[in-house]
Amino acid sequence: MLKNILATVGAFVIVKKGYEVYRHYKAMEMENELLRKGQGPT
Repeated sequence: MLKNILATVGAFVIVKKGYEVYRHYKAMEMENELLRKGQGPT
């Protein structure tokens, strides 16, 4: 029973961290897009 609880908590932590990384990546992607638009044609 304790193994199942620990496995559930571990899975939750991994999913949470994965979501944080995804959000960070999307924010960087949006920032990059804004910088590209700001430069204009070169």
